Amino acid sequence: MPTFAELAEKLDSEDMLQWLRCFSDDVMRGERRTQNHLAEATWLDREWNGVVCLGMGGSGSGGDHLAQLAIEEGSLPVVSLHDTMVPRWVDDDWLIIATSHSGMTQEIIDATQQVIERELPLIAITSGGALKSMLDGIEKHLIIPIEGGRPPRTCFGEILAAMVTIGRHIGVLGNDSVTIEARHAWLSQEMNDHDIVNNGRNDVASLARTIAGAPIATLASTSLAPSAYRFRCQVNENAGTFVRNAILPEAHHNEIVAWGEGNEDIPQQAVLFFEQLGQSEMMQRRLDWTIESGIQSPCMWRLLLEGETLYDRYLHGAIISDWLSFAIALLRGKDPSAIDPILELKAYLNSDIP
Repeated sequence: MPTFAELAEKLDSEDMLQWLRCFSDDVMRGERRTQNHLAEATWLDREWNGVVCLGMGGSGSGGDHLAQLAIEEGSLPVVSLHDTMVPRWVDDDWLIIATSHSGMTQEIIDATQQVIERELPLIAITSGGALKSMLDGIEKHLIIPIEGGRPPRTCFGEILAAMVTIGRHIGVLGNDSVTIEARHAWLSQEMNDHDIVNNGRNDVASLARTIAGAPIATLASTSLAPSAYRFRCQVNENAGTFVRNAILPEAHHNEIVAWGEGNEDIPQQAVLFFEQLGQSEMMQRRLDWTIESGIQSPCMWRLLLEGETLYDRYLHGAIISDWLSFAIALLRGKDPSAIDPILELKAYLNSDIP
C-alpha cells in the first residue's frame, strides 16, 4: 500500500498539504492583524444590539462558530446567514460581518449591496476582489485583509480568529484567557501530531484507513455542531464524498429511531462522535447511551476536541477535520484541491443568460 507521502505527491496538484501546515500561523496572523485594524476603527466603540455574519462555504463557517460561541459565552446575539438576503429587522444598531475569501462570492456581493443601500455598519473580511472595491468611499466600514492565493477552505483558522477577535473587541465575547503566543505553540504541536504525511501511523491516519470507503455519519452536541458541520464540508470538498450530520439532543427525538430499526445499511456506516471534556452530565449520558445501545454499528469512533476554551476546541476540531478529510481524499484517489463542480456552476452562473 502506498504511503500518504506518495499519495500526496501523486494526487495533491495544488499543494493542499502546505496550507494544512500553515494553520497555527494563520490563527496567530488572524488575531494580530485584526487587532491592529480594529484599533483604527473608532466608530466601533459603541453599544451594539448584535451581529449578523454573512458568508458562504469555507468563508461562512466562521460565522457558524461565532454564533454558537455567542450562545454559550456571549452577551449579545450573533446570527450566521448563508444567503443573499439581509433580514429586514436589521438596523444600524447591528454590526454586519461579511466574509468572502476571494471577494468575488456572488451571494455576499449581493448581500453587501443591500448593506450599503441601507447604510448599515459593516466589517468585510476578504483578500480583495469586488467586495473590497465596492466599499470605496463608504462610511462606517472596515476591511480586515486576509491571505489570498489559496483555497478559501484553508483560511478557516485566519477567518475564525478574525471573527472571534472582532467579537471580543465589541463586547460579544469576554477577554481571552489564552495568550496568542501560547495558543500558537499549542496549535503548532497539535498540527504536527496530526500530520499524516510525516506520521503515517497516527490516529488520524488509522481512522482514515478504516472509514475511507464507508458512508460516514457524525453525531455531536449542539455546542460542537459547527465543528461537525465543517468536517462534513471538508470531506465534501476535499474527498468528494458525503457525510451525514446529526445533532444531540435533537436527534434523540427523530433520527435515533432509524438507527434502532435494524436498517440493513447500518453495519456499513462509520459513525464519528464529536466530544469535549466538561460537557453536561445529561449530554454525556445521552452520548454514552447512543454509543452503547442506540446505534448498532461495528465502526464507531469518539473524536475528543481538546482545548482550554470552546474557541480552542473549535480550532482543534478544525485540525482534525482538515487532516482527516485530506487523508480520506488521498485514500479515495481524489485530488484534495479539485472542486470541479463548484467551478462549473460558477462559470454557468456568470455566463450570459440566453
